[in-house]
Amino acid sequence: MEKKELSIGSILDKLQRYCAYQERCIYDVQKKLSSYDLSSKDRDWIIDMLIADKFIDEERYTHIYVKSKINSYWGINRIIYELSYKKIPQEIIHNAISGVDMDDYRERFEKVAREKIESLKDIDSFKQKSRVYNYLVSKGYESSMIMDFLSVK
Repeated sequence: MEKKELSIGSILDKLQRYCAYQERCIYDVQKKLSSYDLSSKDRDWIIDMLIADKFIDEERYTHIYVKSKINSYWGINRIIYELSYKKIPQEIIHNAISGVDMDDYRERFEKVAREKIESLKDIDSFKQKSRVYNYLVSKGYESSMIMDFLSVK
């Protein structure tokens, strides 16, 4: 891919719009910056400016990310994995996860689990539980929570 050649000021403007459009983390911005022909010093300066001007805030990003993914029926394990992949500090991840309403989380988990069980009605019980377990693990739900749910069913 060809690197784009623009002034640092115009790149900063573009990235301000990029961050204003949707919440971003440093990792997302670094990935976007890689498409520009800049020195590492210029990239660092742009990121510092975005942070100073509150276009990037890792805590704000993480809280919004956790809330949106819980609402999209993701499990906590997957959310933690994805945020870790984006190099969000563990302390920030932990703070955001600790704000999750666990009763709501459990209800969402049970809804996803029941829907999956319903979709697999025509297979024997062992295969059904195995497929439901694998599906829920892939969504990021905790093994103990899944096993407790399946032992009741």
